[in-house]
Amino acid sequence: MEYVELRQDTPLEKRRRVHQLEREHEVLTYKSMILVIGILALATAFVIMCRISIM
Repeated sequence: MEYVELRQDTPLEKRRRVHQLEREHEVLTYKSMILVIGILALATAFVIMCRISIM
């Protein structure tokens, strides 16, 4: 994501909105990473269970 450097004379409401959008972007990034890690963990557990049941 490209960060925008705001000037000091930028209206406070606009600075708040930009900051809010940056936080929302970070939250979505973390949620997507957690989702991918969760899917990988479930796939790993499935493979381990299959290998155990084959033995």
